[in-house]
Amino acid sequence: FDEFCKILNQVKSKNTFKETIKPIELKKKVNVNKGSEKSSEWTTHSYAEEEKLAFVDWINFRLSKDELLLKHGNIPIAEDGTALFAALRDGIILNKLVNDSVEDTVDERALNLPNDAGKLSIFKIQENQTLALNSCVAIGCNVVNIGAQDLIEGKAHLCLGLLWQVIRIGLMAKITLKDCPGLRALLDEFETLEQLLAMSPEEILCRWVNYQLNKVGCKRVVKNFTHDI
Repeated sequence: FDEFCKILNQVKSKNTFKETIKPIELKKKVNVNKGSEKSSEWTTHSYAEEEKLAFVDWINFRLSKDELLLKHGNIPIAEDGTALFAALRDGIILNKLVNDSVEDTVDERALNLPNDAGKLSIFKIQENQTLALNSCVAIGCNVVNIGAQDLIEGKAHLCLGLLWQVIRIGLMAKITLKDCPGLRALLDEFETLEQLLAMSPEEILCRWVNYQLNKVGCKRVVKNFTHDI
């Protein structure tokens, strides 16, 4: 905020914006990308390296036994540089990840696969990405301002934002009594199991976090996974 005020004062004292703007010093392990062509000339988007690595680890873990991805060398994804965004380019991994989150969302017979030389035309890649985006919408993702071309070009902030939505939906879908029998311990006094299971997965997860905090004597109450964390 202090740096913003400094830049604002510089702008007020000069004639043009371009004369005064200076590169902002970034913290370590934060990457910055230019905005899309539709964005302002000065728009940038940043993401943490740790965030990218966490997604790489999750994808490698969840899709490590997928025969198709192993055959074509899509898995494992390297942690270095922009390997994640390159791996997402043909749309195959994103479609696979959607199915991992919500089973049978994508009919994988509709996927365009590389030929024996490992090549896939741009038109077939666009079809894969369009299928992936439609499937993301089907499971509840918000894909406003995200297009197939953005994923093909590997625009980091859009790719990571979409990946997080897909992964989050998959994680929330597994908060069930079948997968987590310990949910019974979260029942409040006079509350029935049916009432507990009628809550949204995020509400149940909040209940579990608060239950664990209370066990260790912490009086803090978490009501969401944004500002309260």
